[in-house]
Amino acid sequence: MKYLVDMLLNGLGFNSCILIPEAVCATFGAGLSSACVVDVGHEKTSICCIEDGFGSRNTRLTLDYGGSDITQLFHHLLKQKAFPYDCKADTRIGALFLEELKQKLCHLNLDVCGHQEKHFRVTVPEEPVLDYTILVGEECLLAPLALFHPELFALTMSLGKRMRILGRNDGHSEDPFDENYLIQTKRKYGESNDSF
Repeated sequence: MKYLVDMLLNGLGFNSCILIPEAVCATFGAGLSSACVVDVGHEKTSICCIEDGFGSRNTRLTLDYGGSDITQLFHHLLKQKAFPYDCKADTRIGALFLEELKQKLCHLNLDVCGHQEKHFRVTVPEEPVLDYTILVGEECLLAPLALFHPELFALTMSLGKRMRILGRNDGHSEDPFDENYLIQTKRKYGESNDSF
């Protein structure tokens, strides 16, 4: 981010710029003054509570799992139920197919239970189109529920990924208004005001 701002201000000659966190923009765009924003990305999930356009540092969490982990878990659960198509998840076509299948079949609707018959089509370049019918059940619900129960991800990978709170910013030597500078000047001027 630092380099992009440097390019805007110094390289392209802009007079000023403003950086607004994505969670603040989402809250403002929804017309809310406060909200808890959960951003489930491909590889990580970010959580931030916004109040009056400000995201408190103590409420920011980053979870080291996201949509790709749900897809991987969903594929693992389907293979346990004798999934008829041998999908290679490490190829681009296989990954896109599994992502599409996850989007079509996975849900968090607790009213939908039991086995359901689902149809899907596999189209691979230079190969005939294949139509499949499968019987899916709780795996369509279990995969997205792993967001709330991360121990389910242990079925497909070692749980080296853990929740972490964003660490303290140690500052940057070229930035005169980094967090360390602001803390030091606040103390300095705070102490000098007390002496008067």
